[in-house]
This record gives sequence, structure tokens and C-alpha cells, in this order.
Amino acid sequence: MSSGPILALDTSGSFCSVAVMGLDGRITSRASKGEGDHFERLPQLVRSVCYDAGVEARELGAIRVGLGPGSFTGLRIGMSFAKGIATALRIPLTGTCSFRAAAISVSKKQGVPGPIFIVADARRGELFFGSFEVDAAGCRPIQAPAIISAEEAREVVGGKEATMYTPERGLLFDGNEVPTVSSIGEGLVLDGGANGPFSLEQIAELEPSYIRGVSAKSIAERRGT
Repeated sequence: MSSGPILALDTSGSFCSVAVMGLDGRITSRASKGEGDHFERLPQLVRSVCYDAGVEARELGAIRVGLGPGSFTGLRIGMSFAKGIATALRIPLTGTCSFRAAAISVSKKQGVPGPIFIVADARRGELFFGSFEVDAAGCRPIQAPAIISAEEAREVVGGKEATMYTPERGLLFDGNEVPTVSSIGEGLVLDGGANGPFSLEQIAELEPSYIRGVSAKSIAERRGT
């Protein structure tokens, strides 16, 4: 159990999703409206959600962050922001697969039967793709998030497009817009699990799940050292 309210944030898609769960279990959540607005909107959303929930930052007991897969830049911004708050407040930080949290959110809000498919644009004509089964026993991955072609996605889904969801706005699949999951932050806090103790080492080691190898180079690599 957390010693205070839990803050959750996800920046894996084209917008920010933030939620706070109080000690009474009540969840307050918000999502930004723009595309790629993580840097400008994330701090504002966190302040707004905490205000709406009647929670001050110093009262937070834990933070949960979406690990992706998704936007490289978005994931780095969200991870850095979460690490900064956790370190400043000396509270535990844990990471959860963003697709898993999205599936939990969809199940809670819409009660979708059967597998829930979560997709996102992986560029290069490919998709980030994962599927989950959510019921009273929890959320179980059927297919862990991976990068596949649109053709492979069609074969797996098999005409079940109504159960496809995405953390991106305006994503098209076979000419149809895929429903957006805007409350991934809520899925993160609902995922449960132990928070563990505060650990600077654990916070430093936590990294997003990019799946595809990151093309960006470190300073040392750019210098050839």
C-alpha cells in the first residue's frame, strides 16, 4: 500500500494522460488535447489533476509511469519528469507497460469482452501491437507488445477491429480511425502492485520500453569515446 496518493502519468502517445488516486480509491484524471505537446502540458496537467483531487505534491506517496512502447521523445519527457518528482519527494517510482494500462482502462470504462488489441504507429509502415485479456482476475498479456506489419495485425485481429484501441489521436487502420484511449493514467493506478521502498538506484535504472533500437546516440558515442 502507498503511504499517500498515487500519481500516474503516461506520455507514450500523442498526448499526456495523468491521474491521481487518493487513499480512498477515488481517481481523478485528465488528458491533454494537442499532439506532441508533452513538454508544455505535462507539468500543467499534473498541477491541475492534483488540484482537482485536493492533493498537494508533498502528500504523494508513489508515482507510476507508462513505459511505452510509443513515441521516443514523449517517453523520455515523461520518464524524466517522473524521476525528477520521485527523487525530489523521495517516494517510490514504478513503471508499467503503457499498452497494459490502456487495456485496463478500456476494460473498466467499456467492459469489452474477449481480447483487447492496443496499437500505435511505429513508423516505417509498421505498428506497435499487443493484446490483453482483462477480467476480475487481472490483466494478462496474450501477445506482448511487439512491432509488426499492418498485414500481420490484420491476421491476428481477424475482423475484430471493434476491440482495437490506441494511445494516439487520429490513428487509421484500414481506413478507419481507431478509438483513442485517453485515460491511460487511470489504467496505471488501477494496475495495482506493490510500490516498494524509495530507491535512487531503482529510479536511475528505470527506462522506457522502446522495443525498436533507439537511433539516438549518447554524447560519448557522438564523440567517438
